[in-house]
Amino acid sequence: MSDNEEGPREVDHWLAQQPAIVTPTVSGHLINAILFGRPTTHQRLKAAVWYIVGEICESQKADLNVVITPQLIASLSELVYTQAESLGRDLEMFAKHAKRSTVNVDDVKLAARRNTSLVRTPQMEFPGSSQSRENA
Repeated sequence: MSDNEEGPREVDHWLAQQPAIVTPTVSGHLINAILFGRPTTHQRLKAAVWYIVGEICESQKADLNVVITPQLIASLSELVYTQAESLGRDLEMFAKHAKRSTVNVDDVKLAARRNTSLVRTPQMEFPGSSQSRENA
């Protein structure tokens, strides 16, 4: 996504509007980078996750009848970001083990095996996966 697209500017604007009563890793470094300099890719990704988690929380609060605090959004964002980093590292390692430089559907399916709720779902066939090639 380039800086000319609406998404990054929307996240930057939203982030600058947030109160500074969230976790130091999210607010301190991230808001300072946005307000006083060019944020790194890592910081922009973290801001995007924070923005999306906030949007999801806001959309669900009425249905769940709960109060959403900035601390809750920051904590959930850190959790989601950490899980995404872990999944990304796992996918890269699976591809590397298979002597590939690109992650593919088979790597995602292998990572999904760790999640028992995903393992119990019916096997889905994805275009380009080894299972699809075997059945062809």
